[in-house]
Amino acid sequence: MSTILSDIMKSRGGHYVHALEVHSRYELESIVEMLYHEFAQQYTTEQILEFFDSLSVYSMGDDASSDDIYSLDLVEFIFELAQ
Repeated sequence: MSTILSDIMKSRGGHYVHALEVHSRYELESIVEMLYHEFAQQYTTEQILEFFDSLSVYSMGDDASSDDIYSLDLVEFIFELAQ
């Protein structure tokens, strides 16, 4: 289990679902960016990548939105944020 995920589970007494439901790629990028900046104050980029690598993402949009959401390379996106 990732360090970040473990810390979140402890702080919430085990009440946490490691998944995101989004309607668009923009929404997913916005959430990841916000969380990245929050986590970057306490965790390494590698720990952040490990957290997002185990995250389940579910599209709540139409087929075109779903394709766009699932095509986002989170590792590449996070490396861009780290620059």
